Amino acid sequence: YNSWPSNLRNCTYYPNLGSDVLQSVVYVSAAIAVIWCLLTLIPADFSTILATLNEPTPGADSKLAIFKFDLDFGPSGVFNMASVLTGFVLLNIAAFGLDQDMTQRLLTCKSDKEGSKALLLSIVMVIPVMLVFIFIGLLLYIVYQQPTLMNSDGAQVVQEFNGEKITIFMYYVLNEAPAGVKGLVSVGIIAAAISTLNSGLSSMSSVIVQDLYRPYLATKNKHVADTHFVKAGRVGMAVVSFALAMMAILCYFWQQYSDMPLLKFALSVMVFSYSGLLGVYFTTLFTNRGSEGSVLAALIVGFMVTLLMQPYMIDWLLPESSRFYLGFTWQLCIGTALSTLVCCLGKAQLAQRGQTAVGAEQV
Repeated sequence: YNSWPSNLRNCTYYPNLGSDVLQSVVYVSAAIAVIWCLLTLIPADFSTILATLNEPTPGADSKLAIFKFDLDFGPSGVFNMASVLTGFVLLNIAAFGLDQDMTQRLLTCKSDKEGSKALLLSIVMVIPVMLVFIFIGLLLYIVYQQPTLMNSDGAQVVQEFNGEKITIFMYYVLNEAPAGVKGLVSVGIIAAAISTLNSGLSSMSSVIVQDLYRPYLATKNKHVADTHFVKAGRVGMAVVSFALAMMAILCYFWQQYSDMPLLKFALSVMVFSYSGLLGVYFTTLFTNRGSEGSVLAALIVGFMVTLLMQPYMIDWLLPESSRFYLGFTWQLCIGTALSTLVCCLGKAQLAQRGQTAVGAEQV
């Protein structure tokens, strides 16, 4: 490791470590508080709750089933084993191996072994947090979908707030959670958002300065002080913040238009960038092919292929009898495969230079 990761560690990692840990503790504590409130709201013991989840209605599928083996390529079938072993594997390779947010965190580790441990630990630590929120979803199902157990009249819940459609979790927080828990959940949501934004903004600004602006100055033979790049990083942060704000506004209306559940929508948006990135990554890892032009083409192809597989594009381009809709995991598989093929079309620059050198020696 050279001095740049060391400086990155000293300047950004240690100050942010305490705040990230505190933010994580806040939103996990908020989730645990919600679980406690839901358990006190349900007029049944824990064994009865588990029995109801295991058999919600006579003959119905268990809500506690871990594995789902049915083969469904549509948007409703993305959470089955076929998707887990294909699209979700690719999604996690991109998220934990190619995302600058994670990569720059790993650069702050003292060695490659420490980086590997940190990466594996981050994956392991996600599991209990996911289980906490899955348990919240199961308890919300009991509260709002099991009127017999809840001794309620079974009236349909209108999931709206000021005319806007909201999730059942937010409906519970806004209408039934105790006042203190409402505040804790609000702070937890803000903490989770800030924790994600801090590292994301820093990584994107760093990419702009280190991978684009600094090489540009080098090609112009311009030599500037290090303080100049600090100022450039601040400008980059402002530019990235504005771009993310515009993207957030776009995604809000996009999600409202698509009427897609928030989790599926968030994961499907990642496919646009990850398809091309994975294609370039696999080409680099498994072949000696690829050039600057083919890398750029692969990134464009990954984005465009994903765009063309969106339901609104299919409705626009194809007649009703020929329309088909794919889940985002299968979109990622197809986009990655096509972008890999495109990237492989480029001839390796090192091979080209080697052939040129050999030709010059023969002359």
